[in-house]
Amino acid sequence: MKKALYIFAALALVACSKSEVTYDTANDGELVVVPAASNITKAAITDGIYPEENHISLFAFHAPGVPSGAVTDYSKFIETYLYDTEYFYTGTDQSTKIWGGLKASYYWPITGSLVFAGYSLEAPTAAGERAESPKIGTKVAYTLATDKLEIEGYTQSLDPASTFDFLYFGRTSSSYNNRRTGDPIALEFKHALSWITIEVLGGEGALVDGHVWSVTNVKLAGVQNTGDFTYTGTATETKVEWDTPATATDAEFVIFNGSKPLTDEMTAIENEENGTLVIPQPATKLWVTIEYLSPANDTITEEIEIDLSKYTTTGWEAGKRYTYQLTFAPTEITVAPIVETWPDPVVAAPQF
Repeated sequence: MKKALYIFAALALVACSKSEVTYDTANDGELVVVPAASNITKAAITDGIYPEENHISLFAFHAPGVPSGAVTDYSKFIETYLYDTEYFYTGTDQSTKIWGGLKASYYWPITGSLVFAGYSLEAPTAAGERAESPKIGTKVAYTLATDKLEIEGYTQSLDPASTFDFLYFGRTSSSYNNRRTGDPIALEFKHALSWITIEVLGGEGALVDGHVWSVTNVKLAGVQNTGDFTYTGTATETKVEWDTPATATDAEFVIFNGSKPLTDEMTAIENEENGTLVIPQPATKLWVTIEYLSPANDTITEEIEIDLSKYTTTGWEAGKRYTYQLTFAPTEITVAPIVETWPDPVVAAPQF
């Protein structure tokens, strides 16, 4: 089964030998992306390594005559060098573990320096080394001056097995040139979605021998899985907004379907481990179906509605994890919400 949730651990842009493809005003240092190989702190839900099958989209802007270093004036970066340019994983052995340009190879400028921005792309659905990733939306635009990334028509799959962890990063605070070999550029990706986890526990009366309650279905109802994403960065803060198109319709997100007996330990219930990612929006309703035997040994099935907006009044926000702990008992069901900042990828220096 496809594992679909991943996080960047660390990436770096380094120079390597020139290939047959050339690029205007370029020297012999190719722009490629290299994964870090050590000192990785694992993120919350993955193994901390960016998956080789996933692609990356990069923006790069060139400032002629400006050396590498901390950027104080982005208006100097007047030339668009890369724009929504797709990168793919090009090799399998240690010497070729890089992400390179999908349609061509791109090179560092001879003079001046570059700043970068970008976002993650899903793995291609078609076969072939240079197959393109699915489009992340109907329109993508980035403006360096305001550090603004806009993606219209983003759609999040309602199938947990196909859930995509959409990541982005704003403009780098420093500029770089090819002379900084061995000095990695930290591409600090952030999470654009919200992570939802449901945990269940059997309370008093729900764990009687021969009559233990079981959960058979858990789903989110009224979910909006299509939206327009906007990221804007400033000197003091960053802002992420999601807007739902007027044509969007409510959908259901099935978190669990099967049969899971309750226990006296609070445990997550989901078909795909850590698989429930949703577009940030007002909290919706949760439906939980339970089964148990009555004293007369009749099978009783109940569908229970829980309004999560009562426990998350500010709505689901980008980059946060929401855990709802449900305790079931014959007389009541209690809900204990937990909100955590979803850890972002931790950057470590790559090994060359």
